[in-house]
Amino acid sequence: MKKCCRSAFALMLMLVCFSAMPAENLKPADVIIGLGFGPARDKNGEPNAELRRRVEKVVELYKKGLAPNVIFTGSDTGAGCEAEVMKEVAVKMGVPAEKIFTETRATDTITNSRYSVAIMKHHGWTKAILVSNKYHVHRGQWLFESNPGIEIQTAAAETPSDPAYEFAVLVHEGTAWIGYVNPETREKARAKPGD
Repeated sequence: MKKCCRSAFALMLMLVCFSAMPAENLKPADVIIGLGFGPARDKNGEPNAELRRRVEKVVELYKKGLAPNVIFTGSDTGAGCEAEVMKEVAVKMGVPAEKIFTETRATDTITNSRYSVAIMKHHGWTKAILVSNKYHVHRGQWLFESNPGIEIQTAAAETPSDPAYEFAVLVHEGTAWIGYVNPETREKARAKPGD
């Protein structure tokens, strides 16, 4: 019964989140954070399309002057380090390399939060704009905001109008939310001393 209630709660939360697009009424922040996506490169060695869309949104926001710094977060998923590939794309699109911080240890959204917030705290930053696809940003925001004193706004990268893509993302996000009902999840997402 408890598992059934947890699943129902997660499904309800997921549907509420998916029904609302992140607001694009963004205020200036200290940093824009681009969440990685793996594998970082496709079979031809090019940056993964989903990863590229996230970088394009980060660059758009940076060029609008919404934040003077960027963090790309994500580890090596077998086809290159997500954060490093994202930085490479952003630099080619005109973001100065010295304005980009790479967080290369995170293997999931929980550790994206933990290690990115550690970078923020190191620099005294408290306000961030989080970028991912329109479904993922809600879960990311929920985890990042488990860190006291951190304010998160969200911006969605372009999402393909492809039913197969939409279905795959919904299944992935639904599964992730079900696992996140456990209160310990948000504790794991908090930056720790020494991170």
